[in-house]
Amino acid sequence: MNAGLPGTGIGGLFYVLSALWMPVAALVRMVRGGRPSNWKLAVSQFAMALGILGAFGVIAALIGYFLPAVENALSSISLFSREASTPLSLGVAPTVITLAVFVRLFIRH
Repeated sequence: MNAGLPGTGIGGLFYVLSALWMPVAALVRMVRGGRPSNWKLAVSQFAMALGILGAFGVIAALIGYFLPAVENALSSISLFSREASTPLSLGVAPTVITLAVFVRLFIRH
């Protein structure tokens, strides 16, 4: 089993996209003359989603900053030469799989 970052699965992606869509949906509802929207809720959820995306950005920057230092430290204590070792890579497969499942769930044939 492969553990990932909390909130980056299908549920977290659905929440972030839904929260980012809430103000747009409320605005469309208001223009069409539908029932009144709870703007306070829509804006607070939108801000929470932006905070989550910002936190992921900070985490990605920190990983990018510290990963070379960790790799150098590990290679210095490794039994193998630096030329023979492959660089450490986190990969993108879990994110691609999550996005593919999310798109499949919301695009109906």
